[in-house]
Amino acid sequence: MTGYERVRVALGGRPPDRVPVGEFALPPTVATGLLGRGADRVPGGGLALWQLVEEAVRLLGLDAVGVIAGEGGPAGEGFAGEGGLAGRALWGDEGRPGGGLAGAVWLGELGYWAGRDLFVWVVVDGPWQGLARAAGWAQAMTLVSGRYAAERWQHLHAGDLEEPEVAEVEGPLLIQLDRSLAQVARALEAGADGVVLGEDVAYAGGLFLAPSVIEERLWPLWREVVRYCAGARTARGDRPLVCFHSDGKIEGLLPLIRDAGFDAVHSLEPEAGMDAARLVGRYRGQLGLWGGLSVDLLVRGTPDEIAAEAERLARAGIPGGLMLGTCSGVVPEGVPITNLLAAYRATAVAGGEVRSPPEEDRPPS
Repeated sequence: MTGYERVRVALGGRPPDRVPVGEFALPPTVATGLLGRGADRVPGGGLALWQLVEEAVRLLGLDAVGVIAGEGGPAGEGFAGEGGLAGRALWGDEGRPGGGLAGAVWLGELGYWAGRDLFVWVVVDGPWQGLARAAGWAQAMTLVSGRYAAERWQHLHAGDLEEPEVAEVEGPLLIQLDRSLAQVARALEAGADGVVLGEDVAYAGGLFLAPSVIEERLWPLWREVVRYCAGARTARGDRPLVCFHSDGKIEGLLPLIRDAGFDAVHSLEPEAGMDAARLVGRYRGQLGLWGGLSVDLLVRGTPDEIAAEAERLARAGIPGGLMLGTCSGVVPEGVPITNLLAAYRATAVAGGEVRSPPEEDRPPS
C-alpha cells in the first residue's frame, strides 16, 4: 500500500498492511535534527524548506502530512467590533514559517505535496476556533454561551451552572463558517486529500463549553463542513476525508462527532484519559482515530518507554481504525531525536519498517 491508500483503509476501519503514521507538521529544526544537520542549515522558506521537510518525513516513514491554512477567506471579510479578523493568525500558524501570510504560501505548499504517495491534509480553523482566535477566547465564550461569564467556564463540566440562554452568536459563527469553507474549497483545488477541522473545545479536565451549547450552536456548523466535503472531490477523484481536531477530554463528544459525519477525530490526548488503544476497539468502523502519542512522554521519557507505548498503540491498530501520531499534531521543537525515532520505529510491530538515517548522518544520542 502507498501511504495514501494506507490512511484511507485504516481510518475506514479496515486492516491496513501496517498501522499508518502522520503529523500535521514537522518544524524545520526537528527536520534538521532528524537529518543530522545543524540548525543554521534551515532554509528560509519555499521549495528548499519543503524539500528539507520531505526528506525528514520520508526518514520517519510518515504516511500522512499536513499543511496549515493561512489567510484565505473572501476579501474584506471580518467580524464587526473589537477583535476583528484582519491580520489575525489562524490556528497553528505560529509553528510554521510563513504562517498567516497570503494564501499563496500555504497553497503553494499544498501544491508541492499534492499527488504524491502520501495522504495530504489541510488544517483549517473551524467556526468556534476561528471566532475564538478572532475575538479572543473570553469574548468568544461569552458570545457563544450567553448568560454565564467567560471566566466561569471551568465550572460547566461540574454541572453547577444553569443552561445558557440563547445568545446572538449566529452571525459571527456564520462568518467563521464561510471562512472555513472558503479555505477548504481552495485547499481541495490545490490538491488536499482531506480536511482537519480545528475546534479546540476542551482541555485536559473537560469541556470549555457546555455540551448543550456545543450541540445547539456548533454541531450544525460542523455538519455543514462535512456536507460540503461529501459533495466535493479531490484532484485524485476521491471524496475528501474530514477529521475533527480537539485537544483535551472529549470522549463524551465522540458520538456527536461521529454523528456529524466526520471520518476521524484527532488528538487523543493520553493525559486527558483519551487512550487510543481503548477507544479504537469501541469506535472501529464508526469513527477513525488519529494521534495518541503523548507529547510529554516524547519530551521526557526514555527511548525504551516511548517504544513500548508506541508498540502498544500500534498493536491496537492492526485491525484498522487508527493512525498513530503525536496528540498535538505538530512534533514539538526540543523533543530528543532518539525519542522521536524510537516512537516511529516501534510501528514495525504492525508490519511496517521505518528507515534509519545513514550511520554517518545519524545525530548523537
